[in-house]
Amino acid sequence: MKCANCENDAMYVYDLTAKTSIPYCGKHLPLFLEKRKRAGLLRTTEQHAAELDTAANVLSPASASEAAITISEDPEPTKPAPVKKAEKKKAE
Repeated sequence: MKCANCENDAMYVYDLTAKTSIPYCGKHLPLFLEKRKRAGLLRTTEQHAAELDTAANVLSPASASEAAITISEDPEPTKPAPVKKAEKKKAE
């Protein structure tokens, strides 16, 4: 399904009546429909679901862990040596 204003794939569908609807891409979605979009009241298309899934895969922690550098752990962590406190001078 293509956008009513351009050749891009439609992401949202504005249902005027039960028989009449207008598809819009994200760029051409009218401003009066923005509140409905944020509230989840606009019908979405399969293209929207596919792009949402792609974005979720890119942002998932699993993809971040693949790129993470592994750090070797010491079997026994070393404890820092205790620091001696300075002695107070006695008043004479």
